Amino acid sequence: MIDTLPPPQVEQRALPRTPEEKRKNAGTTIGILAICFVLAIALAILATRVHKQGVALADMGAQLALSNSRAASIQADLDSAKARASALQAQVADGQSQREDQQSQLDRAKALAAGLQAQIAKDQGLRSGLQAQLESANAQIASVQAQLASSQGQRADLQSQLDSTRAQSDDLQVQLGRAQGDLTKLHPLIVKAHQLPLTATFEKSYWDYGFTLHLSNPGTEALKVRITISGSEKTRYEATQIEGGSTVSIAHLPPGEKVVIAGEGYDPLSLTAQ
Repeated sequence: MIDTLPPPQVEQRALPRTPEEKRKNAGTTIGILAICFVLAIALAILATRVHKQGVALADMGAQLALSNSRAASIQADLDSAKARASALQAQVADGQSQREDQQSQLDRAKALAAGLQAQIAKDQGLRSGLQAQLESANAQIASVQAQLASSQGQRADLQSQLDSTRAQSDDLQVQLGRAQGDLTKLHPLIVKAHQLPLTATFEKSYWDYGFTLHLSNPGTEALKVRITISGSEKTRYEATQIEGGSTVSIAHLPPGEKVVIAGEGYDPLSLTAQ
């Protein structure tokens, strides 16, 4: 905005002006006009500068607004990039975890493969052993078959021998039956031959309420015997010889007393006083 200067006031004089005064007044007016012109030019220049600065400031404000908009857009892009980076970081961590899991699975698979390889090697060894056993069994089967063929030839001979043996067995069975019959007849004689050839009788004693044992030898030869007496009293032993046709008596035997008579070559004879 250009300020306007007030018009110069000309002093009015009543007296007429001289030429010198007129020249002085004219110079003063020109000077004032020149000053006003200079001021007007200065004001115009200043106004132009102010206008240019206002335009520049407006441009700078627009540029600042544009910069702010761009900065906001860049910040949004930066936030989006950060979010994508965080997502990528999470994906990387997830991928790392999956990679570790896969590595662990790979290690387990390797260990399992090693175990299976060892098992396969062991199975191959067992297979070789079983193959050798199978070959040995086949050889044994062939040998058994050969022996079976030979035994089948021997079986006929054994059958004939068995028939002959059966016939002999039947004959022996008949002979055994006859021998058993003879033995049945001889058994009482054998039993009697092993019995002591003595006659034993008890006689009751009315004086001491006991018994007296009488042992008689009906034979002709003397017989040596050992007599064991046990029961209510202390066990006692007696050795005596009974002559043929004589009798030996043992007195004072309480009721129920046990008497065992033994002779060499004979069965013992057990008696009870009663």
